[in-house]
Amino acid sequence: MARMAAKYKLLLLAACAAAGLLLPGSAGLAVLAASVAAHAIERKSFFAEIADRPAIILFAALPAVFFLLLGFPDWQALGLNSFAYLCGMLSLASLLSATTGMAEIAQALSSLGAGREISFAFPLALRSSRTFSASLSKTRRAQSSRGGGGVFPILVPLFHSLFKRARALAYSLESRGFSSE
Repeated sequence: MARMAAKYKLLLLAACAAAGLLLPGSAGLAVLAASVAAHAIERKSFFAEIADRPAIILFAALPAVFFLLLGFPDWQALGLNSFAYLCGMLSLASLLSATTGMAEIAQALSSLGAGREISFAFPLALRSSRTFSASLSKTRRAQSSRGGGGVFPILVPLFHSLFKRARALAYSLESRGFSSE
């Protein structure tokens, strides 16, 4: 997708999101196929992208578990479609943020008619997911080198750094003229 303009990448992402939400049946598999094709165009491995981010797989598997626990009779079909849709959308968003600069995404959103707030917030949200993933990886490595195991020794420093970044981001947004009023 590095060869495509940011505007078209955003339109592809929006079209895949709309297809998954509006089309019944196996739209999730179509979104997953579009994601695999976009990765092939970029000469990036879709499966390596998914394997590098196990959180994508865990998050995408949640609807299947939800349908199973609630006792839906066709939980396998619903779960597979949801899993394919979420894996496809998350990997497309990850590919977009990896191959396109945040300023380029903001300019593309502005050219598509999005307001100032959306043009600023969407790239920020894409960047935040990468920042969270990097912070989690760094914290996990640091805790394992200290011999710490389990979830709690990872969560405390992780949330400490996330709140610290959120506070700095809030100050930055206020200085740029964004306010809560």
